[in-house]
Amino acid sequence: FVLFVILNFVLFVILNLFQDLSPRQLEMLK
Repeated sequence: FVLFVILNFVLFVILNLFQDLSPRQLEMLK
C-alpha cells in the first residue's frame, strides 16, 4: 500500500514538472 502511495506521488510530481517544462521542451525540439 505504501509503495502505491509513493508511486502515485512520484507520478503526480513528474506530470507537474512535465507540464511546466513542456513549452520549453517544445521550443528546444524546434
